[in-house]
Amino acid sequence: TICWTEDGTSLTEATSYADLNYVAVAPGQSQYVAIDGNGRVKQSNDATSWGDAANNLLSFGIIVVGMEYGNGVHLVIASGTSDIYRSTDGGGSWTQVAAGVSGAEHIVYGNGKWIIANGSGDTWESINDGASWIAGANIGDVQHDLADLTFGNGRFVASTYDSPNDISTVNNKFFYSFTDASIPAASSVWYAGEDTNVADNVLIAYSQGTFVGVT
Repeated sequence: TICWTEDGTSLTEATSYADLNYVAVAPGQSQYVAIDGNGRVKQSNDATSWGDAANNLLSFGIIVVGMEYGNGVHLVIASGTSDIYRSTDGGGSWTQVAAGVSGAEHIVYGNGKWIIANGSGDTWESINDGASWIAGANIGDVQHDLADLTFGNGRFVASTYDSPNDISTVNNKFFYSFTDASIPAASSVWYAGEDTNVADNVLIAYSQGTFVGVT
């Protein structure tokens, strides 16, 4: 289902869309893009009415994990492949890019840099809007696995959990990085933030000067 809201207090079901297993939605320069787990792509100018994109990712035979928008580009990550999928026209057409990623679960844009990360905290970075990728620094350490990754207020922020995730010895931790397009991938630095004894993985988001975590 696709729904929209102008104030966050009530949701209205959109029109003219297929009821698919959507896994990601992202804004764009002039339209929204939604994608399902098999790579079917829908577009909308106003979020209230949706239609099929001219092309989709079905022919690649992938399972879509996530999608992000930044600097005029939509990027898609998928399971079972080391490649990523790139659109520069609002989701209307897609190209496959060899990225060398492994087990990609998170993709974020900020500071002129794209970062892809897997559950172990391994990262890959791009400073040319996804056209090429270089392996970056690990988030955290061998003790922590990655729960979520976001960008805001000039920094990337990651939430991690103990590995293995044994709630009897929880030592969840936050890490942050000020890396940007001027810093080579191999030179990116992740700093340890606060520990938390929350027993669940923390999902994080940023808006209006505040990072928010939920479990």
